[in-house]
Amino acid sequence: MSSSMNDQGSYSGLVSIIIPAYNAEAWIKRSVESVLHQTYQNVEVVVVENGSTDKTTEILETIQDSRLRLFHSEKGVSNARNKGIEYANGEFITFLDADDWFAEDAIERLIVLLEPDIDLISARYYDDTPFETYKSRKYEAGSEEYIQKCLYTPTRRGNATGNLYRTEFIKSNNIRFDPDLSHAEDSVFFLSLLLKCPVVLDCEEPIYHVYINPESVTRNGNRDNVDEFRKAIIKVYELLKGRSKSLENGGYIFALNQLLVVLVHGIHNNSMIKNIREIRRISQVDVFDIAIRCSNISCVNKLHKVVMYALKKHLYSLVYVAVRIRAKTNQKES
Repeated sequence: MSSSMNDQGSYSGLVSIIIPAYNAEAWIKRSVESVLHQTYQNVEVVVVENGSTDKTTEILETIQDSRLRLFHSEKGVSNARNKGIEYANGEFITFLDADDWFAEDAIERLIVLLEPDIDLISARYYDDTPFETYKSRKYEAGSEEYIQKCLYTPTRRGNATGNLYRTEFIKSNNIRFDPDLSHAEDSVFFLSLLLKCPVVLDCEEPIYHVYINPESVTRNGNRDNVDEFRKAIIKVYELLKGRSKSLENGGYIFALNQLLVVLVHGIHNNSMIKNIREIRRISQVDVFDIAIRCSNISCVNKLHKVVMYALKKHLYSLVYVAVRIRAKTNQKES
């Protein structure tokens, strides 16, 4: 049992919230204060600034609270999160992006679910409609069912943020974010963790607010952006190589999901003809091409299945229509 369980069996120990911060002057105060004002007060906020050129550091220095600890790292969100893991004192940690914020009772709602054998609690974002009707389900160590779910829905599960991790599990297994990745690095981290066989409690309850930043580096489909996603997908393929057919197929579905992210955010600024040509070009990138050819898409939801089927049949005009609709929906939501 956790050394920080009180007489009633509830967890009462320190939770470390790690916030990487790069040029976050517009949001960092909201993010930090969402932690400091939690209903569960035994927290520390580990902010790791990584090469900002704005007033991020100055703003942080105005916050007078002994629970706030400020560090600096090399540029890159992975470097910042890894530094945060290094300096975290809590028995459990969670990650929060500098432009996002927690619900005021987020930590309390996570720790009330803790059991002695649980290494990870995975929660949801607000405005993320549940696929299931249950509120939580426990998956035993190494559950292929849960790993598949994360690969099939990487923007819903498989994110680093909004989860509660047992710190010792991460540190003892030397699980870190890959500093060579700038896109989908959190999915690679999360998959690396799951393959080390933690016991997971998957909670359908939202605790985390996401700010849709239109200036985000993931929201463009240029060639460099595609190359960065490609590197992450190669890592996922390597992690799953030689495992079961179902997990290998999960890797292909993961790749197709990343392809849809690239297309939705990157092909709507030119003429229709140019965009269709761009869809064809990106779809022929090696990691996407193998996923299109080899994946079994019977396991995905209906909307994604239609787009993935169109990719398999090279119906690029249909793909264009689908991603344009999604892009317009994203613009309204932001």
